[in-house]
Amino acid sequence: MSKHKIKKDVQELNILLSKIIDNEVDNFKLQKEINKSFCEKGLNPKFVKYLFSGTKVVSDMRDIEKMTFADACYKSLNDDKFNIYRYYSDNKITEWANYVNPSEKINEIYCEDFRRINLHEYHGDFTYEQVYKYMKNKLWLYPHSTQRSAECSEIADNSIIREININNKAVNEISEIILNGKFEPTEIIINCMLFKGKTPQVTFEKRYKEIGDLIIKPNYDLNSENYTICTILDGYHRILGIGKAVELHYEKTGEWLSGKIACKLVLADIVRAKRIVELVFKRTDDDKTWLKILEQSDYTEFVDMIVSNSYILKGNVADTYEQCKYNKKITYKVILTDTIKKLKIDVANKSSTLFTTIDMTKIIDTLFNLIEETNKKNTLFDEVYKLPNMFIGYFTIAYILKDKDLQLNDYLKILSNMRKKIDMSTIMDLKLSVKQCPINKVIAYFENIVSEVI
Repeated sequence: MSKHKIKKDVQELNILLSKIIDNEVDNFKLQKEINKSFCEKGLNPKFVKYLFSGTKVVSDMRDIEKMTFADACYKSLNDDKFNIYRYYSDNKITEWANYVNPSEKINEIYCEDFRRINLHEYHGDFTYEQVYKYMKNKLWLYPHSTQRSAECSEIADNSIIREININNKAVNEISEIILNGKFEPTEIIINCMLFKGKTPQVTFEKRYKEIGDLIIKPNYDLNSENYTICTILDGYHRILGIGKAVELHYEKTGEWLSGKIACKLVLADIVRAKRIVELVFKRTDDDKTWLKILEQSDYTEFVDMIVSNSYILKGNVADTYEQCKYNKKITYKVILTDTIKKLKIDVANKSSTLFTTIDMTKIIDTLFNLIEETNKKNTLFDEVYKLPNMFIGYFTIAYILKDKDLQLNDYLKILSNMRKKIDMSTIMDLKLSVKQCPINKVIAYFENIVSEVI
């Protein structure tokens, strides 16, 4: 039964909506609710933006859009004048209530301008829009068989089920970094799974040398000889973060969020897929650590400048402690970035930053080179000078002495003092050989090493 037996003319609603658009142009809370309602119906929220900016007017709206707009105003403003039952028939409202604009259906994964490394490996970029749509259309899966870790939960009948281990806080923070424009692109790994007796639906349209378009058409029919699935081997939280950022941006603006993420796409069976996951390993047991290397800042740029100009560090620095140990690098970016922060270096002053990084790089390289040239392996220091956290000390020394006119004898004095002072108790006390290292304490220790001889 109709809530309002006598229907008002829709023209009255048109006038009412026009007044709201004029009077509430700065009411962003209301506009957000209208945007949300448009998105729920599968309508383009960009139209709402056009209305409030004057690019479009009420007469440009279809009934489905007017009803959605009015209903959002009714709920937000708690004003019965916007109740759509006052203006439309019950049948019309039922149609509106059941209306959902069919979302774009995608049934293939399009990898444009990917480089073919070999028949089983391709490298390229996916746009944020593609990432969102491939996940939305379930073209990329995250099966238990190749997850790094999964949570186990006990359900009512005492059975244990495995669930995807999602750190929602990390996903939200990644999304925020992306929307703030501070996301430093990293590589995800997608696998087109190979199965014995099956031929996946994969084609590579070569265009120039080994550059071309890779097209994968998932087929979830287990009985088909062309059974094809694509799974996420690395980057699941980043993919979710990108998806959330895209969704929030589209809800707010009606436009797709621009951006790309690098991808290594492999064709591997379950054995190799698991091996890839093991090689990549769980990057960190602390999500904040991983977020540090996703975010690009003046501090990370400062570290990058030193690393790229140092013949000791270039190509020899991992992102995290775990990667450093696994890949046998000499140090890692997270600890170097934190050291720069603790040293309170003015990284925002671009005019002086270049000269500071040049001077520090020269000192680090010279010091490290002298350690190796004079290394007789007759002190504990000569055995441990390559510990990843020792670079807190080397960066500290470089920053303290960057404005000094150092001679060879100065370097040798510092080395002599390090060889004399650094013993096993020092390593244990400063935790130089473990991940949880007290940076401020290490900085103070090396400041003292320098002050005693220079």
